[in-house]
Amino acid sequence: MGAGAPPEPASVAAARKLHHLLRSRDLRPAISYLRTLPSPFTLLPNHALNALLRALAAAGRVRAAASLFRSIPSPTPHSYNSLLAALLRRGRTRAASALLAAFLRSRDANPDAATLNTLIHGLSTASLAHPLPRSSRSGDLPTARKLFDRMRATKEGEVSPNVVTYTTMIKAYCAKRFPDEALAVFKLMVADGVTPNRITYNTMVQGFCEAGRMELVKEVFNMDSFKPDTCTFNTLMAVHCREGRIEDAMKVFDQMVQLRVRRDSASYSMVIRVLCESNEFGRAEKLVDELLEKEVLKKRSSCVPLVAAYNPVFVYFCENGKVKKARILFGQLLDRRSKVDFPAFKTLILGHCKEGDFEEGYQLVLSMLKRDLVPDSECYIAVNRRFPAEGKDQICMGSSAQDVK
Repeated sequence: MGAGAPPEPASVAAARKLHHLLRSRDLRPAISYLRTLPSPFTLLPNHALNALLRALAAAGRVRAAASLFRSIPSPTPHSYNSLLAALLRRGRTRAASALLAAFLRSRDANPDAATLNTLIHGLSTASLAHPLPRSSRSGDLPTARKLFDRMRATKEGEVSPNVVTYTTMIKAYCAKRFPDEALAVFKLMVADGVTPNRITYNTMVQGFCEAGRMELVKEVFNMDSFKPDTCTFNTLMAVHCREGRIEDAMKVFDQMVQLRVRRDSASYSMVIRVLCESNEFGRAEKLVDELLEKEVLKKRSSCVPLVAAYNPVFVYFCENGKVKKARILFGQLLDRRSKVDFPAFKTLILGHCKEGDFEEGYQLVLSMLKRDLVPDSECYIAVNRRFPAEGKDQICMGSSAQDVK
């Protein structure tokens, strides 16, 4: 704050700090801070309280979220929607019904499109996540459909279904393995003048693939308004790879170039893995070379890759004198903060030691320890074979002997 600037209002400062604390996955500091504030529910603005409510709900702390909700002086539609979503996600349909009734009685807040979308999503998926009585299980999707149909019948000026509503209903039918019903909802969507987005199309592609209805997938691809993206092709490749149809997966992979669709790390990792599992290591290595040359893993716009997906190719490289290439690939994966993987570290450590590069093997052991991964005895023995008298074995054994696997 500059010299002479007026002091920041207490409510603004408190809200800013609460938002900052909520960036952490650990909610305890935010809750502790709330308790230190004098009259926090009158001091903090609604957006800050709603942020905490949403965080508690997302963390599955429904009781704490409900307690906070009751303390908010004037709950907004966002407050109601956040708690409603949490209750439905937990299968607590009675509590959700009571909250909805209170929402409808409220003079300060009115249900909006997000409320109805939350209801449809919750009703159609609650039985998938949490076991409910048989009567509730059988009624979830039909009840959601009744609400959906009522939304479609609303008059002008009232809350009507939007793209999220239709996509949620399509996803619900796909999850229940009702692909024909999902396609029927899509056709209603188009007839009602609601424009589908890429999530709508990819939801159908994934649902139809999982149901084994490839003829419906082709129907989606033939729609003039549909432009397949990276997610679409990755979904198709995943199905072919899962069914062992390697050549079909490779055809889809090649089509991405023809249609100028960007390949991301998931695109490469899927086909590289399935080629390795089929002992086609030469083709897999060519794709790794292309992956490294194009620096696909360094592009922040792509999804965070999984180290474990590349384990088969790491094994191949390290068993065939190509550990340096494996190390370059592994380094790029670590640079993207991919989820660390013990087997990958072990393969690289043993591979370097096998080729006589004990120093690099030792550095990888230290890298493991920094990431709270404990090397097993085989890793220690391989590295210490080179440094028995240099004291590095003592550094490596910085973790207690009982931690060694």
